[in-house]
Amino acid sequence: MTLTDIQDEHDALPIYGGTIELPAEHIEGSTGVVITKSNVRIVGKGMNMSDASEANTAAPYRAPTQIKYTGSGVAIQIGTSTQTATTLGTELKNFSLRGTNSAISGVRVECGAGGVVSGRILMEDIDVGDFKNETWGVGISSFYGISVTLRRVHVHNNNRGF
Repeated sequence: MTLTDIQDEHDALPIYGGTIELPAEHIEGSTGVVITKSNVRIVGKGMNMSDASEANTAAPYRAPTQIKYTGSGVAIQIGTSTQTATTLGTELKNFSLRGTNSAISGVRVECGAGGVVSGRILMEDIDVGDFKNETWGVGISSFYGISVTLRRVHVHNNNRGF
């Protein structure tokens, strides 16, 4: 599975959303996932419980579901700058997300056209690290989110955490 596969599954969901179940494996890609539908759940099989930096090494990843973003943008974005409708009810659960020295952000909640913001977002049991872009490089950016709940979220080894 790749990040493009996750985007394809998102795009195939009905307008009212649904669940994308990630396998217990290494998932990689240079193109991020953009969530534009409400009530979308992306659920893995478990996150890395160690804070070891593993993105830029040949060592095997320790998480059951390990996403490695190799691009220079955002790995998972909720909403877009051109959206005119709010994205509600997004859930990200049970996976680890690794970036690179050029990646901007692990998870970003984006503001839509005319100030439309996303809300009722749950991030639970996720581990975000190694987003080290010198200008941005943030693990989780929820600046434009309303009611963003974090439960057992690890953010480490980024240029900025939150």
